[in-house]
Amino acid sequence: MATLLFSRTLPRHHCPLSNPFNFTHLSIAFKRTCKTSTFHSFTSQRQLVARVKKFSTDKANRSLTPENKTPLSSENVAQSNNSEKIPNPILDSENKNQSEHTNILTVIQESPRNKSITTFPLVLILAASALLSFYLYQYFTSSVYKYPEEIRKNLRKGLFYQNYRNDPSRAVNFYQTALTQAFNHKQLDNASPEVTGIMIQLGGLYEELGRTRDAIDVFTMAYDAISTPDNVPIKLDGENKIRLIALAQKLGDLHQSLKQNEQAEKYYVWSVEQLLQSQAETAQLSQHKNDQSGIFSKRHDINAFPSWLTLTDLGASLEALASLYSSQHKYAYALPLYLRALSLINPPESSCHSAVLMNNIAEVFTGMGNLEEAQGWAERGLKLVENFRPKKKVMKECDESCGVLLFNLGMISELSGNFTKASEYYEKARLFAKRINFADCVTEADLAIQRINEGEGK
Repeated sequence: MATLLFSRTLPRHHCPLSNPFNFTHLSIAFKRTCKTSTFHSFTSQRQLVARVKKFSTDKANRSLTPENKTPLSSENVAQSNNSEKIPNPILDSENKNQSEHTNILTVIQESPRNKSITTFPLVLILAASALLSFYLYQYFTSSVYKYPEEIRKNLRKGLFYQNYRNDPSRAVNFYQTALTQAFNHKQLDNASPEVTGIMIQLGGLYEELGRTRDAIDVFTMAYDAISTPDNVPIKLDGENKIRLIALAQKLGDLHQSLKQNEQAEKYYVWSVEQLLQSQAETAQLSQHKNDQSGIFSKRHDINAFPSWLTLTDLGASLEALASLYSSQHKYAYALPLYLRALSLINPPESSCHSAVLMNNIAEVFTGMGNLEEAQGWAERGLKLVENFRPKKKVMKECDESCGVLLFNLGMISELSGNFTKASEYYEKARLFAKRINFADCVTEADLAIQRINEGEGK
């Protein structure tokens, strides 16, 4: 996540991280954190320059050794039994089809002169009903057949309310009951894909409902079950490694969203280490699972991997950890991680996201008090964006990166005391942002220009 003045981050699969870097005296004008950018304005140029000088003086005194983290212990999932009965879509659909078929024959027999007009649409209705019946049959039979019958019932209801009734709160109750039954079933191992699949499904629903702490508890339970079944560490390989790396990334995101930076760091560090050790293997396995996760399986298979569980992106993990260190002013840790993430884009000119990373690197150098290096990286990122000819799907990232970099170059110039140059960059950022309808950037540029004008007594 870019964390300087106006910064951006690599999009993650559950929109994820939202803890931007912030000088202690900065007043946050706004914080925008959904897949795009975060930026801050400051109220006093003098205070900011003093802060930068302090960073430059104190950087040698910063600790370079992260503290050992204590593994997170899991808690029991809340149990909730729900005996509610729901309609059987298969039987309802069949009864409806029979009734409709009888009515259709009656209409045709009683109105022969209208037969040629009504037959075609009625045939379509019958075909659609048959297709719906088949689809619902697949829904209720294909995804949970491997579970015992008592667990299957609750999983089917959970899937139904989650995917067709759009009622995640009610779906949670059925998944909780199914998970409790799975824990108590002699034939099911808690570390098996079947049981951990229910945990992941339930954790995802908790996150969707904004119940972050509950989501952390369930995801931690899944993480512990896979990594240390029966409290004994095992050697990870194949799909288990993919699941565990993705769970670590997800837990890092959730802990960081609650400002629990120590726990977030523990999971981020572990996931990055695992990805670096076996990058080729995990990339191949992740791509294979991602290719097989079609729409049907995602909506109907309790064991289908969510997108965040299949796309174990090393670059995104590096950026997440770098952003965490940057937010803690641990720039010596953040810088190599951002540089490593940038090196994964080869050549850098092939993606606008290189400019995002260059902006983040400029932010780190600013935090270190090295404004010259910061300006160099920001200018390099701006040049890349201006010369890039993106495809339509990445046009927004390129355009917004350009506005961000123009604004941040103005901030760096202001920190350096060059208010004339700063005003020029702010004006360019404002005009460009207006052209692409980037409202946040327009607002911040207006405030920055006003601040400079007031400071100069204009």
